[in-house]
Amino acid sequence: MLPHVTIFLHSCTNELYIQPDLAVILTLEDQAEREKRIGKRGQLATPDTFESKNDSFQRIIQEGYKQLAHDYKLPLLSAQRTIDAITDEIFSLVKDIEKVPLKLRTGQSDYSTNLETVK
Repeated sequence: MLPHVTIFLHSCTNELYIQPDLAVILTLEDQAEREKRIGKRGQLATPDTFESKNDSFQRIIQEGYKQLAHDYKLPLLSAQRTIDAITDEIFSLVKDIEKVPLKLRTGQSDYSTNLETVK
């Protein structure tokens, strides 16, 4: 988590509250597919600031999310697939977490560490 966000959250919440059992990052690198999906939504009253930016900005954002996934050992899932395929993969990850006893998960923010105990 970004340092300033972490500091703020620690001042307002319990430590365990801000350590989810699972976080994933969805990626969609195909620019044409991204534009197609945005177009399907039609004209938005308040368009997303990220979506209104150019391709080079989108690449910078993609790289930033990949870096976050690397830094925090989060699964990167391709959003290029169907909703059902993505949902199945997320449910599979959740089932892996459910196999780990709660006492082993408590206080750990590193998802990959939890998975290592399952294998």
